[in-house]
Amino acid sequence: RELARLGQAFEDVVADRRCHLFTLLGAAGVGKSRLVREFEHSLGPEVTVLHGRCLPYGEGITYWPLGEAVRAAAGIEAGDQREAAIGKLAALLGADEDATEVARRLGRAIGLEPGSVAQDEVLWAARRALEALARERPLVVVFDDIQWAEPAFLELVEHVADWSRDAPILLLCPGRPDLLDLRPSWGGGKLNATTVLLEPLRADAAEQLLDELTGEGTLPATLRVRIAAAAEGNPLFVEEMVAMLVDEGALGRDDGRWVLLGEVGELRVPPTIQALLAARLDRLPPDERSVAERASVIGRIFERQAVVALSPLESQPDVPASLMALVRRELLRPDRSELAGDDAFRFRHLLIRDAAYDALPKAERAGLHERFADWLLAAAGDRLAEYEEIVGYHLDQAQRHRAELGQRDAGTAALAERAARHLAAAGGRARDREDTKAAASLLRRAVDLLPADSAEARALLFELAIVQTQGVDIRDARATTRELLERSLAAGDAAMAARARLVESSVRGASDPAYRAHEAQATLQEALALFTERGDRAGLALAWDVDSEIELLAARWTRSFESARRGLEIARELRQTQTADRLMGRMVNAALWGPMPVPEALALADEMLGQVEGRARRAGILDKRALLLAMDGRADEARADRAAALALWEELHGAGVHLGFAGGLVEWTLGDVEGAVDWNGRIAHTMEALGQTGSLSTIAALLGRALLEAGRPEAEVLAEVERCRTLASPDDTVSQAGWRALLALVMIGREDPDEGQLVEADRLSTEAIEILGRADHPSWLADLLLDRATVLLRLGRPEEARAATERALALYEGKGNRPWSERARGRLAELGPG
Repeated sequence: RELARLGQAFEDVVADRRCHLFTLLGAAGVGKSRLVREFEHSLGPEVTVLHGRCLPYGEGITYWPLGEAVRAAAGIEAGDQREAAIGKLAALLGADEDATEVARRLGRAIGLEPGSVAQDEVLWAARRALEALARERPLVVVFDDIQWAEPAFLELVEHVADWSRDAPILLLCPGRPDLLDLRPSWGGGKLNATTVLLEPLRADAAEQLLDELTGEGTLPATLRVRIAAAAEGNPLFVEEMVAMLVDEGALGRDDGRWVLLGEVGELRVPPTIQALLAARLDRLPPDERSVAERASVIGRIFERQAVVALSPLESQPDVPASLMALVRRELLRPDRSELAGDDAFRFRHLLIRDAAYDALPKAERAGLHERFADWLLAAAGDRLAEYEEIVGYHLDQAQRHRAELGQRDAGTAALAERAARHLAAAGGRARDREDTKAAASLLRRAVDLLPADSAEARALLFELAIVQTQGVDIRDARATTRELLERSLAAGDAAMAARARLVESSVRGASDPAYRAHEAQATLQEALALFTERGDRAGLALAWDVDSEIELLAARWTRSFESARRGLEIARELRQTQTADRLMGRMVNAALWGPMPVPEALALADEMLGQVEGRARRAGILDKRALLLAMDGRADEARADRAAALALWEELHGAGVHLGFAGGLVEWTLGDVEGAVDWNGRIAHTMEALGQTGSLSTIAALLGRALLEAGRPEAEVLAEVERCRTLASPDDTVSQAGWRALLALVMIGREDPDEGQLVEADRLSTEAIEILGRADHPSWLADLLLDRATVLLRLGRPEEARAATERALALYEGKGNRPWSERARGRLAELGPG
């Protein structure tokens, strides 16, 4: 039945040219791999089938399954140089117009080449690559052991399932039911997703399997019942029990059929599959058992050369024969090797590998893990990045086993330091692709392997704190910065203590509404003085980055721009690509909202577009450039830029995603109030879904303003006033001014406001001007001055209203905001001569 459902899903994929996610869950040994093989055998040569494994120990190799699949598809071998490997990836994509960019993004994600890549770009590149592969022939991608996948990889699989278009792709994910404990929503709500639980065999089916394996009537009925009862529906148990009968000489071939060769009445049936596998391995000839045990240290799949390298010199010539003997015994199967000129094998089942590994003494495990790490380092060559965490894992296992045996000597310490170095490098690459969970885990593991008082541990703690501020629980970031500060003070490391305080300041500013900007400034000035005195360029880059963020929150755009410019200069010098991209976007943001005239700001946006990496960053700059074009009165160009930004976001995140902060303001500036309502509403919905509450407060004020202007019910407007007021931090000058100005307009716009409401509206609009007046925000200050003029007119103070309007006009003209300059002139004309 399960095979029929899988076959039907594939037929639908081909007929409808769409993607389908098929998850096959079941306990170890229940038959998932057999079902997948049977399905693959039913496919014709016109179907492309790719495989990728999720490994049980790999945060830094989050995209290892994707890497295995695309390397196999492109024919990339371990001996290929980086450029050759990337060239093969690009060639695989054929006529795709973005082939080179997709190949570069994928290459960085799977470690083929260095460099950072945003996670949303990894998802985009993976989807485009799989769509390209499926363009000519249907594609089946098997991601095995999906229960071990990292969250970022699960997001990738779901992204491909959700957003692939016009491409017959079946994503087949066998795994254990634990997956649903870790990801209860897996596949939920998708019309193109199927999840099947492979149940254990019934007792009569287990006996039928025995008959199919040995021939009906070959085994005594009592033995068949005993085996079926012990198997508890696990077909692997049944198969291995038959294999054990063969190993012991109780069952053999005679003229092509199985026959009993000995007495089996007293045969002991092991109580569990683990015990059965251990018993089978224990009965192997010593040379075969030793080869299986050494191979188990490597993992479920391994290269012949690696097992040879782990074997004693005198045994190395016999390794190939032992491997083939294990294949004949159905303990191993041949597999595809990633090394040119080598053979690879896989344990027929992971439980067999586990049983072989469990039989090894810890001392022997430690030595084998270290030797395999050394072998892999030599084999990886200049493509170490793809295997770095695997190297770190094996070195970590080696030192861990030695420490558990009480060998806490210099050799164990050296192993720990080597492991930390490789895990830290893998963590840095995870950080560069914005896989913050994996990066945080790897960096934490590296820190814990180093002496607590070492400078290396403090440096990694700092990296960990930075990563945690970017996507992990903010409480972890605060705990890490406290730990870093304590270690730095204890070691007398003033520079690292200053870094810890800066990061803590940034974290508190983002998470603690009671934390005020002046506190952050005090910390910042101390750090700047120290870093300047010591010529600490990396420290200065961090300080200017934090300062530009603090000034941004206070809407002091000129100072935010200057701090970002200084930070960018150093980030480029230090080749800090992600920091540079972030600061370039921040400079364009400051140019848009600050006093920089529109023509200069447009020139800057054009310059940054040519330098920034990543489609998401480009989309952000295009979004801001669209509003600058609207301010310049170039409506068609503004809407074209906004559409281009939206297309990039939708390509990365899927249709319906609106992240463009400036999108609604484009319509507002161009005079389309209903368009402003629509855009701001959709942006607010996206931000709410993503939990971006800081920006949401400002969007709420803009949405409320558009609703008021469009004549919507007062209750809708007041709901946005309350949302803005509730979410705005004390130092968020734009939001704090925005909700006050909007509430004042609501009060004076009522048909018959009482005296108290008029007084309150006067107070609120005055406060809004005072709050934003402390900032550096000419365009929005001009908007609030026009609002103030409206309030003053209602209060019967036309001369003050004229003065406010004239001041607004001067600000609009100074910025170069043409549409709003015209509106301000129209307001002055309505007021009549002064």
